[in-house]
Amino acid sequence: MGPNTAATSAWLTQIVPNYDSYWVQCDLTTGDGLHKRLMKLDEQPAGTPHARQSAGLLYRLDDTPTGPLILAQTWHRPDLTALPDDYGQAETRDMTAFLNHLQQGQQVRYRITANPVRSRSLRVRRDIQTTHGLRELPPDRVPLAGADADQWWTNRAEQAGLAIHNLSQTTPPAILMKAQRGQRRYRHTLLTFTGYATITNLYATRDAITTGIGRARAYGAGLLSLAPA
Repeated sequence: MGPNTAATSAWLTQIVPNYDSYWVQCDLTTGDGLHKRLMKLDEQPAGTPHARQSAGLLYRLDDTPTGPLILAQTWHRPDLTALPDDYGQAETRDMTAFLNHLQQGQQVRYRITANPVRSRSLRVRRDIQTTHGLRELPPDRVPLAGADADQWWTNRAEQAGLAIHNLSQTTPPAILMKAQRGQRRYRHTLLTFTGYATITNLYATRDAITTGIGRARAYGAGLLSLAPA
């Protein structure tokens, strides 16, 4: 299955992490640690291009009334034995029935952690650099917040076949990435959106669930969760 091909189903894995585990502590304190760990659930052959897309991996770290919860979604049945023995409690389920029961016009509750950004062209970045006397070009993407982020999500939701009725916005911790040689450290700023919506394009909604929405999908963004309203 290619990186731009939508799956017709997926597997959703829930992990209640054991915070006494050395491996959990490592994975949740590094920018790409959890991504690398979860890739082992559906490990691709060495040298596979676009490995995350080939696995269909999307994930999110949620705060719940009973504590933190890791949600991981893959296109194939995950190998839970790939997790360290003391990593936590994990269970998985096939999402085929859920996807097949979604209906056009259905009202749903949604939840997504996303990376809302606005892109800037090279010309705009050079103008900013010149105007402010900066030594380096400013970033090519600007994180959005407040009403701008709400509008970003409303637009993306429409593309995903959802008409938003209401939304609330919360801020999970930003992901600080390690600097590569010759590069600066950078952050993926994440926002969590929750609320109610109506499915207006069933096929677009199924595609969004199985392939994700927006950028930074390798770092805990883009996993869309729906439940009957």
